[in-house]
Amino acid sequence: MAHAVSAQEPDTTARQSLGFEVAVRAELDGLVSKYGLTLIGSDAHSAHYASECIWLVIRHGRLSYELSLDMARPGHDEEQEHPYSLQDAMRVTAREAARDYRDFAATSAGAVSRGLRLLARDIRTYCEPALRCDPEFFAAMARERSVAVEEFARQTQRGSEDASAREAMERRDWDRVIAIYESRRDALSRSEEKRLEIARRHAACDST
Repeated sequence: MAHAVSAQEPDTTARQSLGFEVAVRAELDGLVSKYGLTLIGSDAHSAHYASECIWLVIRHGRLSYELSLDMARPGHDEEQEHPYSLQDAMRVTAREAARDYRDFAATSAGAVSRGLRLLARDIRTYCEPALRCDPEFFAAMARERSVAVEEFARQTQRGSEDASAREAMERRDWDRVIAIYESRRDALSRSEEKRLEIARRHAACDST
């Protein structure tokens, strides 16, 4: 009896029709073989390459359809748990480009082929030291990832504080607004400085 295909289990036949397995070999086999990597397995969603010192996986997201890269060195537990991405490699030599980078979403056979061609280009541009298993490059990726994580945490915290400050202004809780903005006085935007000025003025009036 036929059964419905759930969102978590995309139609295998439809995914195979996108030609990922053929396209990834066409774009990646020649590139990575120069560094001793060989294909050890593939399906409609991923292709696994490995050498003695590194493995990498090219993925075609099951639900997102995004083309992405994971890579790590055998025997490095942290990397096995949290593999490096293309964006991690980009941060070492092209930090600004890394900030704007987004994985390519490919939902047609043509897009898969084009996306893998672009991914191969970026791997060639940014990941060559990793493919050579350069320990200094992996150390640099670890440092840059740590910086990115800290920056993300600061941005998340700032977003939360900004929301709290706006809510406090709506409640006319001037002391709360002042406390939030004073905690990062040297990093305020012009609009935030203006809100702080308004809060101080209202707080002074309320105290008289």
